[in-house]
Amino acid sequence: MTPVPPIETVDETVARMIDVADRLLALAHDENRRLAAGMTMPLDDIVAQKHELAEQFSRWMRQIKTQQLLLIQASPELATQLLERGRRLGQALSENAAELNKAMAASQRRVDAIMRVVREESKPPPVYGVNGRYASPVVNRTVSLHPGCKA
Repeated sequence: MTPVPPIETVDETVARMIDVADRLLALAHDENRRLAAGMTMPLDDIVAQKHELAEQFSRWMRQIKTQQLLLIQASPELATQLLERGRRLGQALSENAAELNKAMAASQRRVDAIMRVVREESKPPPVYGVNGRYASPVVNRTVSLHPGCKA
């Protein structure tokens, strides 16, 4: 018969979640630093890691809410550290969301500027009339070869 592996203690679980929170904090700070510097490189590596860690942390926090005795059983020092990490994580992710919104707004402004240039470049050049002034642009109209009949 295979021995059953020992169940992780509450303190080990809390310590692991503190580690997850610390890694998530580091990723959020790194992403904020890159965004604040205006780096346009893809952040896929950070986003994937951040998503995975946030999912782990959220899942564990939901579990704690349903089993509040679990956190009470942890050592007071670890419980305090976890609560502090949770508070710092909330702040860091709020800052992260603000930086992401700024970056998206800057990207939208760049796209708008590029589209404005494309539209300007695609306009037909101005045509001078016989009087030396700009002539009104040529408008395509229906042409008829016979009076009273439209094509």
